[in-house]
Amino acid sequence: MRTLALVLALTAPVRAETLVRIWKRDITSEEVRRGHSAPLKYLSMTIEEIFAERYLRENQLEPTADQLNALRRKFGAGGSGQTMEWFVQRIARSFALHRSLWQKHGGRVVTSAFGPCMANDAFITELHALEKAGALRFSGGANLRHDLFRYLA
Repeated sequence: MRTLALVLALTAPVRAETLVRIWKRDITSEEVRRGHSAPLKYLSMTIEEIFAERYLRENQLEPTADQLNALRRKFGAGGSGQTMEWFVQRIARSFALHRSLWQKHGGRVVTSAFGPCMANDAFITELHALEKAGALRFSGGANLRHDLFRYLA
């Protein structure tokens, strides 16, 4: 965590340094600095969103309209608009992703008030496989890689 904080503190805002590249998408120091007050959390969420988009599409696991409508009805009383739609999409996509990863790899599952929400070990296994295949690179250095995997575990 200290490495990411140091990279963010020392990187000039004029030049956005690539910290992580997943497939063909760069996640820059400027994006992380702008995106969240907890950099590792933001970086983890961004990697998961990029990974989920491709994984769900390639494995035909996108949530159905019926599943999304059921969640909208369940959470509809709590809000409306773009934020609620983002929340519904995020919950449905995350559940589909992590259920599939857990079925493939097994391991620990983190739960929340909404039920099972993240197959930690399975997600880490997939990230290691992407890294081995060259689709995931940590330009921010070995300490950033270590800190991110420790955060995910």
